[in-house]
Amino acid sequence: MEGGGGRRLMLSELLVAMEDRQTSLAHETIVIAATNKPSDVDEALLRRFDRHVSVGLPHWQDRLAMLQSQLQGVENDIVESQLRLVADQTEGWSGSDLAALTRTAVMYPVHDLAAEVAAGHHQGSSAPCRAVHISDFGHAFEGMGTAGLALVTA
Repeated sequence: MEGGGGRRLMLSELLVAMEDRQTSLAHETIVIAATNKPSDVDEALLRRFDRHVSVGLPHWQDRLAMLQSQLQGVENDIVESQLRLVADQTEGWSGSDLAALTRTAVMYPVHDLAAEVAAGHHQGSSAPCRAVHISDFGHAFEGMGTAGLALVTA
């Protein structure tokens, strides 16, 4: 079955199930749904909801706070001014986008250590993992297909 046909079938089944719920339970059911792409949601599905609440993308200060929170407990040598640059460069990003960026950046020291162990530079399993650097965020941006970043500083 094609992707579009499968999507249509799933949407039809969801609409029928919601219609059955509305008639059998009246107002006893609460459905909460979320999406990062409201423009992709089918109009027929949207009509089934009494209320729509739009939560915008995080502002600069919120992005900075999210990045700081995501790095708590992670050994890093990133200074506040560098993290502010990351917040600047992520305008228009959702919280899940920021989380994916941070997860990717935090994995670079692990990848580096694995490469060193594989190359025989470390004996045993107690090799230290280096701290996360701002350059790891630069690599994470590149890995996510984002260009034109001025994060890597000497």
